Amino acid sequence: MGLLVALGYTFMGMTSQRKAMTKQSVNTAEQAMTQNMTRTGIEFGINELSENPSWEKNSKITKTIDGGTIEYFWSDIPSSNNIKLTVTATVNNTSNKIFATVSTGEAIDLSQIPGAMGVYGDGTQVQINGNPPQIDGRNYDMDASAPNGDQDSYKSGVTGINSEGETFNFSGNSNEVGGDYIEGSPRYNEDPELDGQVWNDEIANKYVPSAEPYNGDLGSRSSPKIITVSGNESYGSSAEGAGILIVEAGGSLQLTGDMSYYGLIIIKGNLKLSGSPQIYGSVIFADNSSIDVEEDPEGVYSGNPDIRYSSDALNNVNEKLQTSGSETKLVSMYN
Repeated sequence: MGLLVALGYTFMGMTSQRKAMTKQSVNTAEQAMTQNMTRTGIEFGINELSENPSWEKNSKITKTIDGGTIEYFWSDIPSSNNIKLTVTATVNNTSNKIFATVSTGEAIDLSQIPGAMGVYGDGTQVQINGNPPQIDGRNYDMDASAPNGDQDSYKSGVTGINSEGETFNFSGNSNEVGGDYIEGSPRYNEDPELDGQVWNDEIANKYVPSAEPYNGDLGSRSSPKIITVSGNESYGSSAEGAGILIVEAGGSLQLTGDMSYYGLIIIKGNLKLSGSPQIYGSVIFADNSSIDVEEDPEGVYSGNPDIRYSSDALNNVNEKLQTSGSETKLVSMYN
């Protein structure tokens, strides 16, 4: 009788242990499922951001999948142009939450574009060694040789934190400060209140998470790209580029020949212009950046570079980037 009781206790102990092991296995499986489901939720959220511009902040979306639920919503990140996705996955009584930082690649805000050229950096200088560029803020359509005539859309030729004489340095030429190489409304706008660091942090840097490194392709009007240049690069001949181009601090880009660029160029390093490149859009200089307008050392290129403010070119970049969905990208994930 005592042996039977002992065996009974042993059997009950084994049954209890099996139940505990089974419960542990189920919990482990459900934890693995919820972890996978949260990553699926991140993909759902990014797709929603790309395809549904009316999705409101903190508005939760719930989907049922694989016997569980995924709930996700987005919210602002203070002092950042990125946003935060919060995703919670639940299977039975097991839940897992994950957060993601997402770059929405915000469109170019035309109200923040001062005109054809903005010199925000106190230590920035335009060095003219060859013919001066033609800088015109009177708003051109793409490829147009004359302003579009809508004077209400005209902007300054140059807006700078310092005076024109401090911003432009002519070497080997007569001093052309005040000359007709700048046109606009106004021609030159001196604004000592410009803050290059704030502009760099709040405006320029918002495009960087969506950018790809320069590989010899600057995009096209039909397929613009967001590109960063960190080394010493050259782009020219009869090539075309379009999009948002960022020359990083320490980087240098030379535009040569009769190439054309359509969009926004952000200079934190150095931009060199040789020959007659045409820029439609705007060029912005951050702190301690520079631009050199040079004569080609081998005499191959001659002429005048043109920098023309073009809301047409900037709007084309906005439209094409938004259509492609390339503006919404995952930056990081964390628990």
